[in-house]
Amino acid sequence: MKLPETIHRFLKLPYLLHIERRGKRGPRVIFIHGLASMGDIWDETVAELSQSHRCIQIDLLGHGDSPKPTHIQYNTTDHVRSLAWSLFWRGVWGPKIIVCHSMGGLIALRYATRPGTQIRHLVLVGLPIYKSTDSVDQSKQLEDLIDKGLLVFYRALRALPKSTAIRSAKALTRAMPRLVGTTQLDNDTWYPAVSSLAHTIEAQTALEDLEKLPGKLPVTLIYGRMDQLVLTSNLKLFRARHHATSLVPIIAYHEISPKTIRPIVRAVRSK
Repeated sequence: MKLPETIHRFLKLPYLLHIERRGKRGPRVIFIHGLASMGDIWDETVAELSQSHRCIQIDLLGHGDSPKPTHIQYNTTDHVRSLAWSLFWRGVWGPKIIVCHSMGGLIALRYATRPGTQIRHLVLVGLPIYKSTDSVDQSKQLEDLIDKGLLVFYRALRALPKSTAIRSAKALTRAMPRLVGTTQLDNDTWYPAVSSLAHTIEAQTALEDLEKLPGKLPVTLIYGRMDQLVLTSNLKLFRARHHATSLVPIIAYHEISPKTIRPIVRAVRSK
């Protein structure tokens, strides 16, 4: 159901996201991609699971074939409202497994804190979790500098002119696909991507949301040892605060690749 843009603006209604379904039986698995990407990054993973699970691939707000409004901030709340509304409207009710990549994990963490949300297992791949405050422990000062350095890097990316950012994203995708994966950045997705970077990744509330997670909710954190955007120390902090969390290191970069499929499939089938 697509409503006129004026209705969304006036009533502040969430947007209905584009989804693809595969598989007709078994537990539901929701797949959420990361920044400047789209649901089809999960095609190979879904091919492995769709015989035994009902798989739902989502294009996040401002990405892929989903609406791309230009009057919102694309903060975590904006993304979660559209995610929750879309799952409700499409009849995706009851317990579900959620598999996310990168920024999608930040959105899923907030979604998991909503009252009445039924999640059997969170599988978070390449979670870019950063601390917003400095550690009291002086031995953690280097980790704090790395946190700040990545945030400065993100701000520098946002400062690029639109045309330069789009050309650079295409060049990086061609030159270093193992590092950056497939980036979907063009005139339509530039504003959603830049705004999501600022308001969902940089201004993230992941550690605060973590405190509100159900204590017994199983969480699997899969991360590449060569992932340039993930800080292992922060993932360990996540596990220390949520004891139902397991860490799964693999030899991989940040993108979803054949090397990440097997651990994802194992995590999904474990619940």
